[in-house]
Amino acid sequence: MQTGDVKEADLWLTEYTQTYNEKGLAQSKLWPVGTLCITIAANIAETAILKIPACFPDSVVGFVPHPGKADARFIKYFIDTLKVRMQNASKGTTQDNLSVDKLTTFDFDVPEFSKQERIASILSAYDDLIENNTRRIKILEDMAQMLYREWFVNFRFPGHEMVRMVESELGPIPEGWRIGRLEDTVVLQRGFDLPTTQRIPGDVPIIAATGLNGTHNVAKVKGPGVVTGRSGSLGTVMLVWEDFWPLNTALWAKEFRQSNPIHAYFTLQCLDLKSFNSGAAVPTLNRNDIHGLATVLPDRERRACG
Repeated sequence: MQTGDVKEADLWLTEYTQTYNEKGLAQSKLWPVGTLCITIAANIAETAILKIPACFPDSVVGFVPHPGKADARFIKYFIDTLKVRMQNASKGTTQDNLSVDKLTTFDFDVPEFSKQERIASILSAYDDLIENNTRRIKILEDMAQMLYREWFVNFRFPGHEMVRMVESELGPIPEGWRIGRLEDTVVLQRGFDLPTTQRIPGDVPIIAATGLNGTHNVAKVKGPGVVTGRSGSLGTVMLVWEDFWPLNTALWAKEFRQSNPIHAYFTLQCLDLKSFNSGAAVPTLNRNDIHGLATVLPDRERRACG
């Protein structure tokens, strides 16, 4: 389990991006189900509880509660209330790091175990509901992605049997469609600086390369919009429905040309954006590297449907 896996989880941690073989497992530790994972580097003070046995690196701290004394769910929710303070305490000259020593300096208001269980049960019920809804949304998004590929990649849109295929530089495409460049679909722009010290409480989402990064009281971009990672994390494409503030670690869709937000979102999702990394130490996506990519542009009727 990496710090990114912990950040992406809600309450329970089951999804992972890397695995060990037997040799790797021998030099690590297999933590049991119920362990609370706390990130202390990269993504600071993110928390989730293992639902499967797993290993993790030294950028994650494992908390195993004493039976009958602490409920891991309660501790997780309490740390969530301290997240901003922990992130501020982790600020360093080169790289943010919470460290176990800093983590153990925080005081915890811990009621008796039975109260911890009741509080945790109420809060986890909401998390379970969110998780179920998130799973349903993911299924619907997968269905939409499949539909996009059927129409705009495989060209099996309604009535395709009646459309003649013609040759192009990318192979056969439907008559009336043409080959253009990605910038004919969407023009990407670097996001805007917004230090944490300048953020004002509000309900405008701040979107970074990895997703939501807090809120502000002013929006820079009107929704719906499309955002993807520019620096630090590449490959994730996000469709943001409301007005938002894209951070400078992200690229946002400044202009939809022969497209719309939903069509542009799925178009970018079909690209392997990680392969366009132009950074040495820090992964970086240069918008100019992808603006010129050859792209199939559908006719007006299909663009409207997209």
